[in-house]
Amino acid sequence: IKEVVNEKDTFEHLEDSGPLAEIEYWNARTEDLNNIKGQVQRPDVKRIVDVLDLAKSSYLDPFLKLSHIIQHKATESSDNLQFLRTLQDPCEELAKAEPKDISHLLPNILSRIRDIFSTSRFYNTSERLTSLLKKVHAPARFFRNS
Repeated sequence: IKEVVNEKDTFEHLEDSGPLAEIEYWNARTEDLNNIKGQVQRPDVKRIVDVLDLAKSSYLDPFLKLSHIIQHKATESSDNLQFLRTLQDPCEELAKAEPKDISHLLPNILSRIRDIFSTSRFYNTSERLTSLLKKVHAPARFFRNS
């Protein structure tokens, strides 16, 4: 669980990947974190937490902190995915575009990136924006998510 939660929050390690790979990354991360969040929130786990609380267990605080981090990271991941999905269709068009058509597609993509930066609660850091812009600038062969 800690490994998934502490995973680097961006797909920066593959700067030459395209924006579709970034969307795929956040989709997988959201799924992983939501699955972990669901496990932590199960009724049997809540009963164990209640027992640990009654017993004044030293394991309770670390578990509750990790549980809070899981909730926060799952919310952040879902929010990032929601905003990045607005790039899905235009980036798929860009991936299929002929070089002569690219200049007509970029303004829409850049406008959406600006919207992400100005309205997203979590995907609004200069590091994430820079990484995303580099991915849009990547060669066309990297736009495909396979």
